[in-house]
Amino acid sequence: MPEALEGWRKALAADDPVQSLRAAVQDQLAAGDSREQVTEQLARLVMTLRQEQRPDEEEDPVLDVLDMLAGWCAPGSAL
Repeated sequence: MPEALEGWRKALAADDPVQSLRAAVQDQLAAGDSREQVTEQLARLVMTLRQEQRPDEEEDPVLDVLDMLAGWCAPGSAL
């Protein structure tokens, strides 16, 4: 698995995976990655979790952060 996906997986293992993923996304964006690149990486993570037949609870934080990237959230939560 590419290094970026491993980083996302580590964020998923945090006590608050949504906030951990959100912070990791902010770091990626600040480092110069485009929103499209980050969205693609997170979408690959979702597909990997599905292929591994992981519980939905592991996928949900990733989908929440994808919503934040797309702006499908409260205005203060958008990335």
